[in-house]
Amino acid sequence: DKGEMDDFSVRIGLFGITGSGKSSFINSVVMALDDNDEGPAVIQSTGKEGTTILEAFPLTDGFTLLDTRGFDVLGADAEEEILGILNGDIKDEVEINRGSKVKTSLAGVGTVLEHETHVVLWFVKANDPRLQSGAYSCHMDFLRIQLLKRAVVTLTILTHEDELDTQENSPEERQKLADAAREITGSIPDNTYFL
Repeated sequence: DKGEMDDFSVRIGLFGITGSGKSSFINSVVMALDDNDEGPAVIQSTGKEGTTILEAFPLTDGFTLLDTRGFDVLGADAEEEILGILNGDIKDEVEINRGSKVKTSLAGVGTVLEHETHVVLWFVKANDPRLQSGAYSCHMDFLRIQLLKRAVVTLTILTHEDELDTQENSPEERQKLADAAREITGSIPDNTYFL
C-alpha cells in the first residue's frame, strides 16, 4: 500500500537579493551529490538577474531545492510572489512575471502540503552595506512575520564571507552582522551560517 508520505519531497526555498549566491549554492550542492564538475543552475556574474523562473532541483532522498528570482527591496509585488512560492501557487518551472498579479492566500489557506515550501534558506550578502546600516530590516518585516506564522523553518545564510575576510572583520563585527541578518529573517542563532 502506498502511504501519504510516499513520493513526498521536502521543498526548500532559497530566497534573497539578486546576486546573494542562491544559484551558486544549488550548484555546489548538486555538484557534491552528483560528483560532477558543473552545476545545473544559471549563475550571473554581470550583476544582472540570472533566475527568472521558479526552478526546482530534485535531490536524493526526497528533497527539492527551489531557486527563486532575486529581488532588491521587498515591495508588494515581491511579497505576493514570495507568498505564492511559499503557498505553492507559483508552480515549478514557471516564469515569475513581476508585472502580473499572483493569486495567493495571505494566510496560506487552501494550500496543498506537497506544493508548499517547507523550509526557507534566506541568503544575505554579509558584505552588503544595507545589512550593516539596518536598511533591509523594515522591508523584510512582512515576510519574516509570514514565515513565523506558518512555522516555516528558516535558516540564515550569510554569503560572500571571503570578502569579509579581506576586510579584517573582528569576531564581534561578524557577530553583529549575523545578529542583523537574523533580525531580518527571524531565524534562531543555531540556524545561521556563513558561506
